[in-house]
Amino acid sequence: MAARLPLSARDLELWRLLNDTGGFTASMSGLPQSPTTGYVVAYAGFEAQISWRLLTPPMFRMISGRYQYLAGRGGTYWGAWHDKENDVVYFDLTMICGSKEAALVVARVHNQREIYDFASKTGIEVT
Repeated sequence: MAARLPLSARDLELWRLLNDTGGFTASMSGLPQSPTTGYVVAYAGFEAQISWRLLTPPMFRMISGRYQYLAGRGGTYWGAWHDKENDVVYFDLTMICGSKEAALVVARVHNQREIYDFASKTGIEVT
């Protein structure tokens, strides 16, 4: 049986944030970010979801590595959040826009239903 590698310090911190706070945003280096302003928009085609009950630390390590690789461009972030109502964890690649108007335009281009406002810590429906 293959040995299970432990989570790296970076992945351990992200795993802790997902468990303790319900989600995180990470830079392309994989380090947690704590923006207080701006609007997050997900890129279409880079979303993934998994049942919370099926997400193990080794699986999280694999997913983290792939998203960190994909986020390897400047201005791109990746993140995860746990929808406790449906018990699903969502992963996505994102950008942070400075204005609500710009975020809504980008969200419509990427067929997103919602953007996230860091200042109010709430989702905003895209209409």
